[in-house]
Amino acid sequence: MNGYASIAAKASGTIVVFNSTAYPVNPSYFARSLYRSFYCKAPNRTFYAAAPARNFLVRIRPMQIAIPTMSPMDPRETVVLTFDATAILNGATLTQFSTPIITAELGSDRTTLPVLSNVIINSAPVTIGNITIKAGCAVQAEASAGAFGAQYLIAIPCETSNPQFSPVLKAILPMANQ
Repeated sequence: MNGYASIAAKASGTIVVFNSTAYPVNPSYFARSLYRSFYCKAPNRTFYAAAPARNFLVRIRPMQIAIPTMSPMDPRETVVLTFDATAILNGATLTQFSTPIITAELGSDRTTLPVLSNVIINSAPVTIGNITIKAGCAVQAEASAGAFGAQYLIAIPCETSNPQFSPVLKAILPMANQ
């Protein structure tokens, strides 16, 4: 289910309607991308440096601090998550998305993942607090379930009107303790 036409839903103001059910847009579950992307193409060249063998450390996620963290969610509730891509689109708009990828980051129960349903690209401007997101610049989804005390990384691969730019919108969603 990708793109605007995949789900009969529309976002306007502070209410999101999914399949005839209205949900409030909650500023606690809002993730704004805080960085701008850049692209630099350089010709390929061979690189070789003679050096003695040595051990080295590869940090798996060195940029984790750049991933926004949403407010803790109670696994018994259903909330609307909003992923704002405005800062990284550079004038492009989101055109479609792939299935969201949810990874358990923390918690003793790593098999119970939250469920994202009714994922859409906003087809109308959405206002959250004092921020208005233009149409085609955010992905919204209903989130439910998960495990108490867990923390999840949500990644949504997207396509844009710029065929050379395919961002992955990310946010960390912690779960409340019981």
